[in-house]
Amino acid sequence: YVATCLSADANITITGGSVTTSSSGTAGKGISADGSLTVGSASSSPTLKITTTGRKVLLSGSGNNAVYAEAKAVSCDEDINIENGTLTIASADDGLKSKTAIFISTASLAITNSIEGIEAPYITINSGIVNVKSSDDCYNATFGGGGETNDGSILTINGGTTVANTTNGDGLDSNGNIIINGGTTIVHGPQSSPEVGMDFNGVCNVNGGFLVISGTNSFMTQAPDPTSTQRSVLAKSNTAQSSTTLFHMQDATGNDIVTFQPLRSYYSVIVSSAALVNGGSYSIYAGGTCTGTSNNGLYSGGTYSGGTLKKTFTINSMVTTVTY
Repeated sequence: YVATCLSADANITITGGSVTTSSSGTAGKGISADGSLTVGSASSSPTLKITTTGRKVLLSGSGNNAVYAEAKAVSCDEDINIENGTLTIASADDGLKSKTAIFISTASLAITNSIEGIEAPYITINSGIVNVKSSDDCYNATFGGGGETNDGSILTINGGTTVANTTNGDGLDSNGNIIINGGTTIVHGPQSSPEVGMDFNGVCNVNGGFLVISGTNSFMTQAPDPTSTQRSVLAKSNTAQSSTTLFHMQDATGNDIVTFQPLRSYYSVIVSSAALVNGGSYSIYAGGTCTGTSNNGLYSGGTYSGGTLKKTFTINSMVTTVTY
């Protein structure tokens, strides 16, 4: 078991070319390093396609004490640094897993299948396009202990486009803090509770960028923290909204704040934007159509029309909760 395509007792560096790996063995891995992995550089942009399809294997124990080997696409004991390149990953388990930290800059990374998409104690997205689909958590900052206490882990988004699409887990998950300083973050949360679009044990500070998250009617739904420097809205519906129903928010003069179509039914939407200002009046619409361009469900440009006005409200705090 554990058939690994590229393996190193120390570090792996891929600075160019095209690398394709496929492991179908039980608990097989694409890339495994006891040290670190570096992909690309400021002047080089390799192409990687990594696939694992094997099932996990029990190594020892049983029940809650069971220890498994799993078919992770990339597994490193030290840092994973994706500095540039185009990466496509389909994993029977984790997409990217590091025991220390994961850094992503400039690259285009698509994890098209995974149980956990990206997992490490410290995850930092500086730029690029990162698109993760998972059956559990898409982005999971954790030291691995679990529980509901703050373990000091941090998920940081500084720029780029970050997309999370989870069917049965949390889109953004940190056993510590979540910090969003810039970029565009789009989260398609799960369809049913208790999982939510965003989950954290510490605080979530949104200080810039644009954020939109769809979620369930779970009691665990969390909005960004009031200690953020950019304002947010948590909009909750009393009834489930179907995936064909657009969520639209605009200001008093009709300027679009967000037009979003989640991938699955939803009860809540979290929005954070520099366009949200204290004392401003905003309106929420459901349904309708938009002639703009959809990027992972988030519309830009075009004209929104035909929706049903659900609520008009005024922002008077860093985090405003609205029920409609």
